[in-house]
Amino acid sequence: MDHIVASLLQTNDAPSPSDTARTRRLLEDAFTLLAAVEDEFSALLQKRKALLALIRDYETAIAPIRFLPMDILQHIFLLTLPDDRNPAMSVDESPLLVSQVCSTWRQAALTAPRLWSRLHIPLIRSQGPSGRSLRYLALNFKEPSNSDYNRHVRKVMSNRQQMIAQWFKRAGTTDLSISVTGTTASLSSSQSSELGYIRLRGTEKDRPGRQHSMDIVNTIVKYSRQLAVLDLGISPERAKPILALPLSEFPRLWPLRFCHPEYHDVAFRQHAIVSSPHIKALRTAISAPIIDGAEVRWWNLTHLSVTIYVGDGIGTRSFYADFSQYARI
Repeated sequence: MDHIVASLLQTNDAPSPSDTARTRRLLEDAFTLLAAVEDEFSALLQKRKALLALIRDYETAIAPIRFLPMDILQHIFLLTLPDDRNPAMSVDESPLLVSQVCSTWRQAALTAPRLWSRLHIPLIRSQGPSGRSLRYLALNFKEPSNSDYNRHVRKVMSNRQQMIAQWFKRAGTTDLSISVTGTTASLSSSQSSELGYIRLRGTEKDRPGRQHSMDIVNTIVKYSRQLAVLDLGISPERAKPILALPLSEFPRLWPLRFCHPEYHDVAFRQHAIVSSPHIKALRTAISAPIIDGAEVRWWNLTHLSVTIYVGDGIGTRSFYADFSQYARI
């Protein structure tokens, strides 16, 4: 530091005119030097940023995951699948998620049949568009109408049908775990007032996506001999092509679940699926007509889940009379 400035800092006296001029020159020089240092510092920061990016590229090029054998990578992919349900046809979760990371991962995913052996299939059975559909209609149509929604549903179900066919093809000959549900879409009051109420008119046969839903069920029928786990959350009417199959078409099926209220209301005793000798787990309702009177092989079951409807005492007594003798359950 300049000796004159240093002496001035020791007192509160006013500097002389010459000291003031000298100090001003020193101050200007300091600002000039600071600007040069800041430019140099900025350049160093840019250099540091570039070096860090280069280091990341080098680390990526020799990342451990690049050296994993294909079978280990495929096993890791299997561990990314949901534990408590079948995977959805969504790019936000495996297996579709891991198949879109890079060409190597895609090849690994597409050549791992077990990765595609489980699938959750939603079939549209709504009376009106869902929140997601409403957003789609609002973005694409000024005044959404029945025909707009119907076209949207048909497009969604058509794409879904194609995806399911690809999914099963990728699964190869592995055992399949399939869950099928009907998706319900409803309008909130705010959505109704904002976009107007869109109600689907006509009978069930006229509703959009019905043919695609039937085609999807028929696709499942084609793979019935690979079905190991089947969860039917659709009505018996929609599931009829599956329920009507003979026992010989379910050689691998062992857990079976019915979770739709119409299985309690509609008699489907002619369907033999519940009599399969391979079924070890059954989930149903008392007394669901689909098993009431059917030759369920209770002695084969190791897992049983039963929903008891209020006021169904007669069916309950009949049901317990059938399997109470089998202590293994």
